[in-house]
Amino acid sequence: MKSVEQGAGRSRDRLPPPPEEGPPCDLCGAPMLERHCKLLCLSCGYVRDCSDP
Repeated sequence: MKSVEQGAGRSRDRLPPPPEEGPPCDLCGAPMLERHCKLLCLSCGYVRDCSDP
């Protein structure tokens, strides 16, 4: 009989890549997440739109 490793041939569970860090948040300084035309701070919840000055 051949020895078979457990889990061989299975795809490993992969986590999505970490989000790229955007500009710092105006309120708390944490990196903001860029989504389309909006910037979102995952730390404090601040949202900035691309039309904001």
